Amino acid sequence: MDKNLKNYWFGANWRNFVRFHFNEKSLIHAKPRFQELFEPISVQGKSLLDVGCGSGIHSLVALDFGASQVVSIDIDEDSVRATSEIKRKFGKDFHQKWKVQRTSILDDSAVESLGKFDVVYAWGSLHHTGDVWRAIRNAANCVSDDGYLALALYSRDVTPVPSHEFWMEKKKVYVTSGFLKRRAFEIWYVWRFYMNKRAWNLFKVSKRFRNHKRDRGMSLLVDVRDWLGGWPMEFVGDKEVQVFLKNLNFSLIKMITGKANTEFVFKKN
Repeated sequence: MDKNLKNYWFGANWRNFVRFHFNEKSLIHAKPRFQELFEPISVQGKSLLDVGCGSGIHSLVALDFGASQVVSIDIDEDSVRATSEIKRKFGKDFHQKWKVQRTSILDDSAVESLGKFDVVYAWGSLHHTGDVWRAIRNAANCVSDDGYLALALYSRDVTPVPSHEFWMEKKKVYVTSGFLKRRAFEIWYVWRFYMNKRAWNLFKVSKRFRNHKRDRGMSLLVDVRDWLGGWPMEFVGDKEVQVFLKNLNFSLIKMITGKANTEFVFKKN
């Protein structure tokens, strides 16, 4: 990994999502996917740490499902602002239960000061830290006895077309480009991978954008920018993750594969 490249700051993207796309329907749309990951476990009555909270939408979902306490952390100040804005606008009923702060999961002492949680949730964030294994270890250290660790990590076992190497190079170009070149990259991505270079697929792409918002409560364009700009970036093997966490005294209870992100739920023994 080229450590000389600047990081992509996801927060500005998420703040735009909160400003222009997020509403009460977004929360409704985001709930089924969150629930699917945790079934048959319930977050009701449990404390939850949201690592790399992004927009804060899943922190709000957890509270809406009855979480007793949620702490949302992110290294990106704009993500903290985005989450705080959602808390202010949509989380008034949870004001005393919800804390938002800027913290890096790689900061050992800061993470230790957070305490222990019944559920630690890190969806699509730890592989962007620049040190994925340390990030997983620190997240795992925040799980209380008999608690749960929920992760979504980019899988090396899923071979994308084009290759991992192709995308790593594209990301490097994207994060070093200016505003106009990034917009051109996004148009290229939609044209090539969503429209298959065929103008008549525009209707299908429009439908996909609508369905994505319905299925995840998010904007597909926001996700496109996160995918192209996601740097640092690391891929990990599904088995590697299982072995690593087994050595930390965790048991795998659920795994969802087949997509770029493999989703895991572990229980601390």
